[in-house]
Amino acid sequence: MYKPHFKSFGWISRTLPCFATATANLACSLASGQCGYDAVIMPFPSGYSTVQVQDFNEAGTVVGFRRIQGGSLLKSAFRWDPESGYVTLPPPPGGAQEWTATRISLGGYIAGDADVSGISSQYHQIVAWDPRDQVTLVPPQIPPFGYEVKGILDDGTIVGSVVSGPRGQYPRPFCWRDGSFARLPEPIASQDGKFQSLNDLGWMGGYTSSTTPRGETTYSSVLWREGSELISLSLLPPQFIVPGFSALTNDLRACLTAREVIPGIGQASRTFFWSGSQLVPVGPHEGPLWTTGSDINDLGQIVGYTSNLQDSSAGYPFLWNDGTFMNLRSLVTLPANVMLWAGGRVLNDGRILCLAWFLPNFNVTGVILTPNTTAEDVNVDCHVDAKDLAILLGSWGTVTPLTVTRADVDHDGEVGPFDLAALLTAWTVVP
Repeated sequence: MYKPHFKSFGWISRTLPCFATATANLACSLASGQCGYDAVIMPFPSGYSTVQVQDFNEAGTVVGFRRIQGGSLLKSAFRWDPESGYVTLPPPPGGAQEWTATRISLGGYIAGDADVSGISSQYHQIVAWDPRDQVTLVPPQIPPFGYEVKGILDDGTIVGSVVSGPRGQYPRPFCWRDGSFARLPEPIASQDGKFQSLNDLGWMGGYTSSTTPRGETTYSSVLWREGSELISLSLLPPQFIVPGFSALTNDLRACLTAREVIPGIGQASRTFFWSGSQLVPVGPHEGPLWTTGSDINDLGQIVGYTSNLQDSSAGYPFLWNDGTFMNLRSLVTLPANVMLWAGGRVLNDGRILCLAWFLPNFNVTGVILTPNTTAEDVNVDCHVDAKDLAILLGSWGTVTPLTVTRADVDHDGEVGPFDLAALLTAWTVVP
């Protein structure tokens, strides 16, 4: 693979006072910062009482479900984009009273669940839509009680969990692909647990639980894909329970969430960044304030929300970027009647889908945040510096699923000299 030869860029040292040090050890004294965001607010649709935003993809398509007015529990799945607005996805063959969309792939394939026509509404099964809105009801026709869908790929792979108890008890992970349910390895196949995430290379992340002969329940985080050995990790001290990979990058870095048992208070959610070898807490975790991470992108940015165990109004949506924890409300200017309350998804280009309230009625909507920065700012911190250079050089060559998306500055499918030249031209000189 071709590597850049810096001597061929004779103008570099004249342009960048600290470049020689940066190329040697990437150790320039760098300013830190975070970009602000521009916002696109999804309007609240007329005729509906509730909107629940679930996911979005690189095309800017958002999926979720909405309930009709009049206090009815009936809900229908939708997709939304700024050009087409809200489009109701068709119900599965045979009809349904409730159907939802929970995940959308890069290519526009959508997955969710629906109640089974003619059977009690507690039974739900998997529904999939292709980019032309053609809908498929995934067998079996009568599931144990229902499915929770957590990921879909363009090849039709769908993952999540299936429950066999009427109140959501006894969850088991599942993977559907190539027209059937995949045979899961031990201990996934025989233990309770969930797949909570799916990356573009087919890796599934989640957790399993098992009961010891003494009646104690133990939990392990798991990573698996077909054709690979199961990775089962006991990552956290005993006071943490249900540790699972809530989101995965293609190189298996992850956002991991767990619940910590706090004496005298109860359980609270805590978030960690998994580098592949160690856990880094994503704070703050002081007193009653705790975090729930919902997604991670290939830059290692994590989004989610904080919760205050004593005052729910004190929570806020967060962005964790390069070790810095930030309140997303401080990074965007919104109308007075719109308030962000949770970060939901963060794409590899830095865009974030947030949940928000329309005040004063607290109707839920979605807000898409786009970082207000240049393409050369690879790590989205509003500085073009050695950190961006390191990411670009680490992605050098033909773009693959493991390439950092923003490293291909000119979007030509190759991270190479033209991207490097663009980055260096935009370099922020740091004293």
